[in-house]
Amino acid sequence: LGDSDAADHIGMIYTTGLEEVPKQQLKALHFFKRADALGSVQAAYNIGVIFEQCLERTSQQIHLALKYYKKAMREENIDAVTNAGVIFRDGYEGQSPQPQKALECYERGMELGDGASAHNAGLLYKKGYNETPPQLEKALECYERGKDLKHGDSILNAGVIYLEGFEGFPPQPQKAFDY
Repeated sequence: LGDSDAADHIGMIYTTGLEEVPKQQLKALHFFKRADALGSVQAAYNIGVIFEQCLERTSQQIHLALKYYKKAMREENIDAVTNAGVIFRDGYEGQSPQPQKALECYERGMELGDGASAHNAGLLYKKGYNETPPQLEKALECYERGKDLKHGDSILNAGVIYLEGFEGFPPQPQKAFDY
């Protein structure tokens, strides 16, 4: 196949399966790699997904997933940004969570207009990470960005913060209700 879209579509068929075509992740990977070699950004993301979610989840597979997500991220693939952020946030076999790297991914996702990235960044700031205590002001800023991007969970979480308030920020029930 000399067409990246065709190779990518065949890869998707093998990833999801059809009535007459069973799921075959290794065949899907073959076609996605072909599409990637032909310049498909979506294929790079799809390869990352296969390494992260469809094959044995080892440290080596996650490193490969991140390699392909980073490639797709350079081409502004929002899903790759979000998935890489989640990997960094949660950590994986042999690698502890890296919240700073996750936040870098989420910041990039917000720049690209991704509400889920705003929500995920807000969650990290709300919970705190490593030695960094919760930062509710930053969490609220992220949720507000998510609201602007029409992300439902961001809207809900911003409303909760307005309802409950925090030190130096009194509850604002009317604003919470508006959310």
